[in-house]
Amino acid sequence: MNNGLSHVNRWLIIIAISFKKFVNNKVVLDIYITYLNNFIINLYHKKMATVDTIHSHGYQHFESLQLSAQEFYDTLENMIKEYQYPNVQCKNEELKEGGMFSAKRKYFSIYWKRHQYLVCASPFGKSFFISWWHREGASTGEKFASLFGPVGKFIANKMENKTLFEVDAQLMFINCISSIVQIAINKVKIDKGYTVEDQSLLN
Repeated sequence: MNNGLSHVNRWLIIIAISFKKFVNNKVVLDIYITYLNNFIINLYHKKMATVDTIHSHGYQHFESLQLSAQEFYDTLENMIKEYQYPNVQCKNEELKEGGMFSAKRKYFSIYWKRHQYLVCASPFGKSFFISWWHREGASTGEKFASLFGPVGKFIANKMENKTLFEVDAQLMFINCISSIVQIAINKVKIDKGYTVEDQSLLN
């Protein structure tokens, strides 16, 4: 466990002990502590670039190249807007690089319902990399059910049945955004004098 979560757990114990003075019902106290634990940990992870719910990850490395990250993000956003995908939203988002008090890194976030693509364009010394992550957040039902252990998770899984159209729409979002990110990367290669087929660029 990292230092940030150790601090969280210490505060959790202090709060629980304080709360115990006012609550004599053990069941109510246990539910409160469980809920508080999940709330604090979720709050701690909310603005961190974690990999807890990652479905896929892509990566492109450029040797000896400097590039404007914001320029690349703007290119992505313009391409996505051009296709007019329904219910797809884009924004810049700052996520922590490590623990609670670490520096922040700017990502480009692409949302559709519970699905999210996080794109990071960043220099690394004299080189440059572009990475993209696809992750899916938990539904409200899943978040609530997670408070009640295995039984709650079993119920949440039953609540997650999707229609055929919902599955098709999800696959369209995933495939379309993945393709657009790759097209934007190929545009960088061409603009900077690389050939798209240059295998030495691929990680």
